[in-house]
Amino acid sequence: MIIEFCGVPGGGKSTLARVYTERYVDEAVLVVLDMYNRLPEIWYGILFICNHPRSFFWLLMFVFRYHMRGLFWYSFHLAVRACAKFQKAVLMTHSRTIVIDEGLVHAICVLSSVSLEKEEMGRWIHRIVLPDVICITTSGDFHRFHNAHAGLHPRVRKGEEQLKRWESAVTNNTIKVRSCLDDRNIPIWHIPEKTTSSPQESIETLHKYLATI
Repeated sequence: MIIEFCGVPGGGKSTLARVYTERYVDEAVLVVLDMYNRLPEIWYGILFICNHPRSFFWLLMFVFRYHMRGLFWYSFHLAVRACAKFQKAVLMTHSRTIVIDEGLVHAICVLSSVSLEKEEMGRWIHRIVLPDVICITTSGDFHRFHNAHAGLHPRVRKGEEQLKRWESAVTNNTIKVRSCLDDRNIPIWHIPEKTTSSPQESIETLHKYLATI
């Protein structure tokens, strides 16, 4: 089983993905790609293209059409990285549940700088290969784009106006993605807001949910 954590940045998905695989270490493993060694990422990316050429083509078209102005190569890299994570997950599923933090569905949520209508979003979701279960958050504080080191981020360097426009688009698009996934009958677990439960409580709830699938 492949599970993807996706949605609005700052919504707790990365923390929950890590805590879940640490708590249920005998059952689940987190997909990891080294940010400082691109060779595995390139290798898994190539394998993904070979196995899912249509999905890669449409994801590339999505990036080409909707990326924030001046950030095509940045968005392209995130898309390829998402493909590599999925391919690595596929090769790991022989023994345990595989958890992806920010995969292909996440790419559709966050790579667009404009808000899409549900019908249009549905067409893009239909074109990519999907995990078995999706854990999604439709709210987040985008803290990585507003902390002390945010000035180093490519999106922040594009200016406050473009950043706010992108944040609004991501929030709206994530809501549309969740609605489209509901229509596809994909098992979805909505990540609780940080203020409503602790990570430990959330992962226990998720574990019980997964046991019913």
